[in-house]
Amino acid sequence: MRATDIEVETGSAALVRAAAREPSPDSFMAGLISGLAQLDALGAAGRPRLRDLGTADLHALAGYANRAAAITCSRPGANPPTSAELGSLAGSLAAADG
Repeated sequence: MRATDIEVETGSAALVRAAAREPSPDSFMAGLISGLAQLDALGAAGRPRLRDLGTADLHALAGYANRAAAITCSRPGANPPTSAELGSLAGSLAAADG
């Protein structure tokens, strides 16, 4: 299977045509860590917040990380999204609530 034959769901109705898939795990993890940082759920000080994450928080966090991977896969090479392209996790949480 060629990377160009893969479509990636981003959590929205949009599908992304993949240009490369190799960088997707790294981009997913970067998005996950970025989202956890935005939720103040990293490190020893963040453990209570991490334990208190609800289902909506986890779905938004997974969608945020998937969006980072999907944007990266839509480009040739390892070219991850900028913060501006990815948006904030707070926006994802607001969309999930509304």
